[in-house]
Amino acid sequence: MAKGLLTAGFNSSTVDESEFNDWYDTEHLPERKRCPGFINCVRWIGVDDPKVAIATYDLESHGVLASPPYQAIARENLSPWSKRLTAKLKRLLRIEGEQLIPGDQLMRGTTQHLMIFACNVKPGAVAEVRKWYAEEHIPT
Repeated sequence: MAKGLLTAGFNSSTVDESEFNDWYDTEHLPERKRCPGFINCVRWIGVDDPKVAIATYDLESHGVLASPPYQAIARENLSPWSKRLTAKLKRLLRIEGEQLIPGDQLMRGTTQHLMIFACNVKPGAVAEVRKWYAEEHIPT
């Protein structure tokens, strides 16, 4: 089964740094780690600006994000602390996806760097883009 991925980007310059780290390390991250289907969670800090970060979460499948355990801690069900803090963050992006190639591998945790490329593909071009990605882009 294809693995899922959740990626969230944010700028925390609008919140107190120590409170943000306390919240992230003692509430947000542990909640996700306890949620069935979350495999690992990694926060990547910007090289040029450490207030800009990306969090990546490997999931058993994309369906984890619709599961009752995740829904119980997400969106309108965030804790009061999470609601207050996340309302102050500058949200940069949220990407929910399914791993296409190879489909079943996890982020290895063996690198210090992350590059993300995301784009929207017109529905009629999905097959062509997947073919290009698998047969040309990845091999080269």
